[in-house]
Amino acid sequence: TAGFSLVNSPSPPFTLNSAASREIAVRFLASTAQSLQAKLIVNTQEILLVATAVPAPTLSVGAPCTGPVAEAQRDGNIFQGFSFGRIAFGTQITCNFTISNPTDNDVTISPLELREARGEITGCKDNGVPVNAWSGLTKSSVTLLKGQSTSLAITFNPPQARCIDGAFVMGTRTYVLSGTGFSAPIPAPIFTVDSATPGSGEQRKLSMRLSAATTTAVSGTLTLAFASSVTGVADDAAVQFVATSKRLATFTVAAGVTDVLINNQASIVFSTGTTAGRIAFTADPGILGFNGSASTSYTLSPATIGINSALTGRQANGDPLVFVNGFDNTYSAGPMSFALFDRSGNPFGAVITADFSSDFKKFYQGQTSGSTFQTRIQFPVTGDSAVIGSVEATLTNSAGSAKTQRLNFP
Repeated sequence: TAGFSLVNSPSPPFTLNSAASREIAVRFLASTAQSLQAKLIVNTQEILLVATAVPAPTLSVGAPCTGPVAEAQRDGNIFQGFSFGRIAFGTQITCNFTISNPTDNDVTISPLELREARGEITGCKDNGVPVNAWSGLTKSSVTLLKGQSTSLAITFNPPQARCIDGAFVMGTRTYVLSGTGFSAPIPAPIFTVDSATPGSGEQRKLSMRLSAATTTAVSGTLTLAFASSVTGVADDAAVQFVATSKRLATFTVAAGVTDVLINNQASIVFSTGTTAGRIAFTADPGILGFNGSASTSYTLSPATIGINSALTGRQANGDPLVFVNGFDNTYSAGPMSFALFDRSGNPFGAVITADFSSDFKKFYQGQTSGSTFQTRIQFPVTGDSAVIGSVEATLTNSAGSAKTQRLNFP
């Protein structure tokens, strides 16, 4: 049965009613010149199938086109295809094809013609509307002597931004032509943040506009990415778009304008987190592409400890307490000092120093959600602690020191 196969035929057994009929399709395909035989057996009847494959004219193509490849089927037939790639619609690309006669006889090939395939042959599913995308043939037939070749040119000029099928008929053979037209790259986006130097622990607004009006409506995705510059800290989950708690948003641009809507708004708020590093924004318009850079980034520099709040209190025995909420985008907090004052505002004793580096290191171990912390400092007092009226706390990290305002004890 080599070379022969049943195509789209019913699976036996099946029943035929009186005077009924059913079609059985047999395909013959040979990769080399040879004669082959097979038997088609229908119940007790044997039908001898004989076919001979002979050398036939071949078709090849030069760069930038590619092929041929067996890429499409219809009604059991396999078609070889040539790809013209992707080009901006309204432009054109011409590829040179070569027809060769490898046989020992002269051959006349007729017809030579181009036609629209309209999605009938390949998997290029478009709207079925024929378009005039293929041209260039100057011959309708050709005669080739033994071993002779001839060249012809085919031009692809997509008038629309979509996948387009074509077909080149060469005698009894049909070759698939395929190409994709796409819109020319849209003007590059311009990103704007409401601070030239955003820092950690902030919420900022990001907006986008195009450098020029686009000729077509555009939609795509806006991605936020974060790269930590702190050794041992892989990420900071707090760096995200606030409204969605994600790092992905969508954007749209109407034809003829430059204003970009992000998640249907003029701007989008993002959190910078509490880790030193770099925030990057990248816009992706899909197959359209931007005519220029589609990304921007901002550096979150190492900074002194950010003190969100500092409060005081007392234990039941009257000993002073200090509560500090903050963040350290360097993850190196530890040394602290405390200047105490009496009820009249005069210094009370020497400045107290302490180093909590090991405690902070343990707290930050494996942290991926930022450097926010809350600490409670207790001051054991011998004698009357009520005379202590206020305190100034200084917190130090690798970027420097941050100092609270003077805090009064109750």
